[in-house]
Amino acid sequence: MAALIFGAYQGVRVTRSLSELQRQVDTQAETLGHSAISLANLASIIAPGLSTGEFHKYRRDPVLPVGPPGSWDEKYIGNLSIVRKMGTYYLFYEGMNAEDVAQIGLATSTDLINWTKEPTNPVLTVGPAGTWDGDTVEDMTIIYFPRDGEWKMWYEGEGLSRSQVGLATSPDGISWTKYPGNPVVPVGTAPDFDWAVACDPAVIMKGDSYYMIYRAATGAPATIKQGLATSPDGVTWTKQGEIMPDLYKAGTWKAGFFVVEDLYHLGDYILALVNGFGDVGWAAPRWTGFLLTTDFINWVDLTWNPVLNGKTPVEVLILDHDPDIIYALSSGYSGVWLHVLPRKEGSLVAIEMLSLTTLAAGTTSTLADCLKVSLDQIERLAITIESTYHASASAGTVVHVRSSNDGVNFVTADLYYSENDLVPGGVGRKTITIEPDVRFLKVLVENLDANPITNVKVTATIGN
Repeated sequence: MAALIFGAYQGVRVTRSLSELQRQVDTQAETLGHSAISLANLASIIAPGLSTGEFHKYRRDPVLPVGPPGSWDEKYIGNLSIVRKMGTYYLFYEGMNAEDVAQIGLATSTDLINWTKEPTNPVLTVGPAGTWDGDTVEDMTIIYFPRDGEWKMWYEGEGLSRSQVGLATSPDGISWTKYPGNPVVPVGTAPDFDWAVACDPAVIMKGDSYYMIYRAATGAPATIKQGLATSPDGVTWTKQGEIMPDLYKAGTWKAGFFVVEDLYHLGDYILALVNGFGDVGWAAPRWTGFLLTTDFINWVDLTWNPVLNGKTPVEVLILDHDPDIIYALSSGYSGVWLHVLPRKEGSLVAIEMLSLTTLAAGTTSTLADCLKVSLDQIERLAITIESTYHASASAGTVVHVRSSNDGVNFVTADLYYSENDLVPGGVGRKTITIEPDVRFLKVLVENLDANPITNVKVTATIGN
């Protein structure tokens, strides 16, 4: 395949044409009866119904929050890259301080919920003032090589009014050494399509070769394009020119521009996770979709894109944690959020709707305390409430279920009403089953007792 990629830019015919690949994808989807990007034997890891459903936030608060005031990541966390090693997830992220200096940090987890930030963060810092990465380091891709225990990071460095790609290596994912010959993928020269920007690398190996898709531009977001570079060792890169030029189409989910967030192997295919912008400018509406290729030259924009319809654009998919659930991560000015999606029919997902340390006597939680649950494409729903009662408690708690058609305005009347079991000095717990015949739900918890209750938690279990 490497020969085909090099040859495509020298006038050599690529044997698998775009139309042929499109026909194959469409035939597989039609034959297998899928309306989403599942492609069954090629992609059983992708959930049927993804095109019309959406990822659900695991809980209201981020699983990885920004740092405290004065810290290196106090303002923003974003641009995620994740590696799994021996049951532990290593999440690399861009953190930004109050002065808008971005650097790269690390957090680890075994369950994707509880994360521990590396004490020595940031693990990759900006270079000296006046150097190619002297302003910021961000937008990284990391690959771990278990055979020799080496970690490789390709990252975006900003400095000298340019954004370019550099390389760093590590023996443990914590202590990193920048390659002395950086940048390994520099900007081009005018009038090249990447003379101002060559950054935001997404890297994957196929065979013995490395492939990098990078964001290129000659100025403003309206000029953003996608470039391809290849390498035999991850160090020395050869630019192969612009790719995907025909995928910018007016009136589509990526009419403004798009960014390739990550690359995945699906059998003989390469799947690109893409965030598309409906207009120029980083504040434009954003949608998430998938592109498919076998040769990095010819790409299929799947007919059911965008799969997330502007609701929850994600940066990372975690496909190997649970056979029944697809996990995803998104980020922003508060931190990193975990999202979940049932992988297949019959799968169940638990979502933490409400979690309160204490609820005072005679008071009720607010709708703002609760995570909104979308019931689009959901066929099964159960809500469990649990709380710890005071030893002298004589009255229980009540859960009020409220509905909404737009996810913003919730009706004031209860859709469902249920009392929790009263267990003085212990934990009361009750589960109710609800027909998911509305679009959105939130809950309120009312404490009827003269004493406070603690450890209040409401969990929604959903399934398709």
